[in-house]
Amino acid sequence: MVVGLLISFFGYGIIQTLLAQPGTQNGLSQDGLTILGLAGVWILAGILLLLVVRWEIAPLSSIGFRTLRLGEALLAAGMGVVLSISVPVMTLLVARVVPATDEGSVAALSGSTSWFVLLIGVITTGIVEEIIFRGYLIERLEALIGNRWLAAGISLIAFILAHVLTWNMQHLVAVVIPLGAIMTGIYLWKRNLPFNMIVHIVVNLPLVFLALANAPAGA
Repeated sequence: MVVGLLISFFGYGIIQTLLAQPGTQNGLSQDGLTILGLAGVWILAGILLLLVVRWEIAPLSSIGFRTLRLGEALLAAGMGVVLSISVPVMTLLVARVVPATDEGSVAALSGSTSWFVLLIGVITTGIVEEIIFRGYLIERLEALIGNRWLAAGISLIAFILAHVLTWNMQHLVAVVIPLGAIMTGIYLWKRNLPFNMIVHIVVNLPLVFLALANAPAGA
């Protein structure tokens, strides 16, 4: 459990730090860096799943992998749509207090990364981040400290810190923090990782549409 918690807390940060090194960036396009990072987080998730099954000798249901009925899947998709619509509203409100910067913005990401790579990224983060920050961290922290709310709070902090190097302050305040809190609440409500994954993926899908809109004609 301790190894899994360390991976969950620090794995994302280590990958982002490595990707930020000049030696890693040399000769790689933005798409290449993104794919490299996505491969890294899939490895993190794979290690956690192996730890659960092989080391902890526990079923995957112990970290939230449960059956999802069609009605629940549709509810998750609907919630994702509603939350995705709320993103620009929250961004406009926060923009009055926290100024935007080009670096680490949604526009910068959608303009520098191809829509196909972003689609892979949306699917990857929707699955992997829920495994790491909701399923594993909340369940294992709750088992360790015996308090679900404290476990949820710690997992939310870990989730926010994992995005500090990726997004600017405006996006962190307007989107990452509130949606991270909402996704944490949804997991505490449903305790169903596939449900969270669907919500997360749908929330992030507009990134792909923005990249398509920014793509050159015929691309």
